[in-house]
Amino acid sequence: MDKIAQKKELLQRISAMEGDTFKYNEAAILEAYKKQTENTSSVAIKILSIFGGLLAVLFFLGFLALAGLYDSKSGLLIFGSLFIIAAIVIDKKISKLIMDTISIALYSLGFLVLGFGLSQLRIDDQYMALIFMAIALAALLTTPNYIIAFTSTVLISACLLYIIISNEAFNFIHLYLAGIAALLVYVFLNEAKLLTYNRALATLYNPLKVALIFSLLLGLLVFNRAMGMVFSIRFLWLSSIILIAAILWVMPTILNRLEVTKTSTKVFSYGATVLLLATTLFSPTLPGAFLIILLSVLVRYKTGLVIGIIAFIYFIMQFYYDLFLSLLTKSVLLMSSGVVFIGLYVFISKKLKSDEKL
Repeated sequence: MDKIAQKKELLQRISAMEGDTFKYNEAAILEAYKKQTENTSSVAIKILSIFGGLLAVLFFLGFLALAGLYDSKSGLLIFGSLFIIAAIVIDKKISKLIMDTISIALYSLGFLVLGFGLSQLRIDDQYMALIFMAIALAALLTTPNYIIAFTSTVLISACLLYIIISNEAFNFIHLYLAGIAALLVYVFLNEAKLLTYNRALATLYNPLKVALIFSLLLGLLVFNRAMGMVFSIRFLWLSSIILIAAILWVMPTILNRLEVTKTSTKVFSYGATVLLLATTLFSPTLPGAFLIILLSVLVRYKTGLVIGIIAFIYFIMQFYYDLFLSLLTKSVLLMSSGVVFIGLYVFISKKLKSDEKL
């Protein structure tokens, strides 16, 4: 039985259970599903589309240099704006997978050319970042395309970080991480509510979800690079505590999902989690990656899980080779976290065996 036939059977089954009060447009539902399957691709394909678009942008920038367009300020501004508008129009008018590469190429090219034009007008970099944020936000709100929405969200986050770094207001990275973490937790824990709120939000949900993951990782990378130069240890604790608090906020949902009702088990779970996360107070990147893994497992989001695991391994390597802490301190922290992981494994194994006996 093909998938269309399965959908028909499912609709008929729901109609039989709900009775005469259940009304639906079978033709419209099947047509929407068919269009979705024709234009659906994996995240890997979308990432390849982005890289393909960026490669096309590099070649076109070379052409613009040969054509002498960089000598014209007004030409750069006009062409940059036209490229961005063309990318948005293509996404709104043509919903084909093959157009993703073209749209992302035009979108990226538009920002690059517009940036060259604004720089020639001696526009301050911070004002330029604000302009890019406004354009990206407008594109995000008006374009339902996956790649444009993803790129716009990450661009907004990157511009925020650039403003923080250029002003040397590094303490605001704590606020950035807190805001992104709060949004990430809300989006993951309220998936059903957001998907059913309205059609526009349902379309933006998937790109927004993965873009928030990359935005959090981007902030963690900036934090990781800057902490040894501009932060003291007490500042490191702030971001770590914020991310640990986000993890503890997710814990009740996880325990309810696992149907954990015993008070002793809940107390042990919270205690083990706090003990494990206490070893990461010197490195907020680790609880950040762990939060991504936890949320992805909770909603069964494979892409986020893979990204989180890769980030966690990378941040552990960075933590061990970071010269900001002594080798003895890092070894003790890693060994302590390893002991906690082993303890959790033993506890879970005993729990599973006791359930099997029952």
